[in-house]
Order: sequence, then C-alpha cells, then structure tokens
Amino acid sequence: MENEKLHPVKIDSQNIKTNYQLGVQVAELRYDQLCEFLIGFADSTRKQADGDRVKGRIMLSDKLNESTDILEKVILKFSEIMELCDKHLTDEYNLHPKSFLADELIISKRK
Repeated sequence: MENEKLHPVKIDSQNIKTNYQLGVQVAELRYDQLCEFLIGFADSTRKQADGDRVKGRIMLSDKLNESTDILEKVILKFSEIMELCDKHLTDEYNLHPKSFLADELIISKRK
C-alpha cells in the first residue's frame, strides 16, 4: 500500500476556484465519502422542496422532489459500487474509517 495513492476522503478547498473543480474533487472522493456527500445533497434538496411547497411553489417543489428521487437512485448505484470496492479498501479504512452514513445505507438496502 506504500506506493499506492489513497483515495481522497476530504475536499481540498484551497485548490478550488470554480464549481467545476469542486465537482471534479467530489467525484474523486472514495466511494463511501461520495455517498455521504450525495446523501447530504439529497437531504438538503428534499428540505428545499418542502420549504418551497410551504411557500406555495408547488411546481418547483415537485421538480425538486423528482430530482431528489433520481439522486437517491444514483446514491444506491454508488453504494453498489462501494460494496464492490470494499474488499480492496481495508487498508484505507484502517487509516480513515468508512463513512457511517454510507455503511448504514448498505445495511438498510439488505433489509
């Protein structure tokens, strides 16, 4: 593992000058961390949809909810990818533990 590059588990905000660069860094996160990021993104978007519904912005709320439904499917796909990679990441998990949220997602999928 000495010569192998570790998967990033955090965003290096000092090197981000554009939202595109942010997107690239997010996509390069270790898959459990990416799932955690996407879970937070989905939760925030769902709250925005709820807030817009309360304010009478029904169409906007519906579109946000539809987008979040799709995002949740993406999260499930990345959790499947994460499961495939798990056996190869034991050393990395020893250095930086696996995301609790991502692990919970996998556990809930199995029920």
